Amino acid sequence: MSSKKYQNHNVADEVPLHKHVTKGIIEAERYGSGAGLAFLEILIISLALGFSYSSWWLFGGALVGLLVLMQFKKARAALLIVFVAAWVFIAWKIGQIMFNNLGASVVLSAIALIISGALHARAYEEWNEDEYFGVDKPKEKNKKKKNQIMRNSSTKEFPPELQKKWANFAKKEKSEL
Repeated sequence: MSSKKYQNHNVADEVPLHKHVTKGIIEAERYGSGAGLAFLEILIISLALGFSYSSWWLFGGALVGLLVLMQFKKARAALLIVFVAAWVFIAWKIGQIMFNNLGASVVLSAIALIISGALHARAYEEWNEDEYFGVDKPKEKNKKKKNQIMRNSSTKEFPPELQKKWANFAKKEKSEL
C-alpha cells in the first residue's frame, strides 16, 4: 500500500509523475498554434500578390521570400509585428464599415491586438525553440546544471541533494515494512 504512494512520484522533486506527463501532453497539443497562423498569413499574402498581378512567379517569389525572411531573428520579429498590425487594421476597418462607429473600431482593434499579439508571440517563441528551423538556437553554457538530477556516469553516484532524498525515501520504505 505504501509503495503505491511513491510509485508515481519523481524522486527529484516529489511531484506526481502523472502531472509531468499531463503538462507535456497539453504543451504538445498547443505547440504549433502560433506558427500555423504565421504560415497561413504568409500563404495568404503570397496568394493575394499572385492573384492580384496574375503571376505564378510573384506568388512563388513572395512565398519563398517570406519563408526565407522568417529564418532571421530580426526579420522574423518585424514580420510578426507587421502581421499583428495588419490584423489590428483589418479589425479597425470592420468596425468602421460594418458599424460606422468609433467605439466599435477601437474595441475590435483592441481584441485583434490581444489575440493576434498573443498568437504571434507564441509563434516567435516556437521558432526560437529551434523546432521549425535550424537556426538561432542558443548553445548550452553549463550542461552539468541541466543534468544535475541525473546520476554521474563516471562515479555512479547521485548528486548530494538526491542522496539525501533517496536516504529519506529508503528509511520510510524500511519503516513501513
